Amino acid sequence: MDNFARREYDGEIDYKVKEELQIANIPVFRLPYYMNTEVKTKYIGILNGFVFYRAWNYWICHGDMPLDIANEMYKKYKELNIRAGGHYGNEPPITQSYNPIYKKEMEEYSNKVGIEEFIRTYKDIIHDDETQPRFVGTYHIDTQLGLCKLAETIINKNVTCEMKNLE
Repeated sequence: MDNFARREYDGEIDYKVKEELQIANIPVFRLPYYMNTEVKTKYIGILNGFVFYRAWNYWICHGDMPLDIANEMYKKYKELNIRAGGHYGNEPPITQSYNPIYKKEMEEYSNKVGIEEFIRTYKDIIHDDETQPRFVGTYHIDTQLGLCKLAETIINKNVTCEMKNLE
């Protein structure tokens, strides 16, 4: 994918961002103002709660992909660099997955005891139950075909998720 990072907003880049989303059959949404990110664009994609936005030479997708579907995609499309967790090494999804219950417990405990106590004690207090459902919360997608296959998987498997903030 081309590097779309710019210091200033560029309408031509906006057009190309929109076009890449359309090619992947991802619904396009026009924002009232351009995003103040690497790629200054007014366009994002939203598909079944998954939010897509452009970074310098890849796409970012935020949304909880169930681990079983993430593993299936990885096996079928590894060479397309649909990178779980945005991991540069394109590691297996299990290494980038999380358990939402564990994550919530960690956040609550950290807020309750403060960061110093949390760092010192969390491993003894809270345990990640491997039997609970796991998800991949973010993808970085390096190819147009990878973007198409991710969108196709979301559609064909009818994967839905709650929209996340773009933090």
